[in-house]
Amino acid sequence: MSFVKQVSISFAEWYRICELPGANDTASSHFILQLHQNGLLKGDDLTDRFFQLLVELVVAHCLSTKVIYSGGLDSPQQLQPMSFLAIDVYAKLVFSILKILSVTIRFTLKAVDEKKF
Repeated sequence: MSFVKQVSISFAEWYRICELPGANDTASSHFILQLHQNGLLKGDDLTDRFFQLLVELVVAHCLSTKVIYSGGLDSPQQLQPMSFLAIDVYAKLVFSILKILSVTIRFTLKAVDEKKF
């Protein structure tokens, strides 16, 4: 399976998680842990490529939602506004990753302070 397909499937899975009713921190954390275990959050070239492809997918999705409607011969064409839902879902992924990193950093700093390295 191509990397582009893997990223697309991962984003679709994240989208489903975001659609779950209520705040589902467990599912979000599990998903992010899977990304990490798959080597997508190591901060290397693969991570860069992963996020670059995500942005490309999100932008392509938004652009695909911009549809021209023709109201008939007498009325002008109308543009339906683009859907920015994919961008919202992407932002939620980035925010969730940063939230987990923040917790990790606070825990590490607390441990360093307690041990007085």
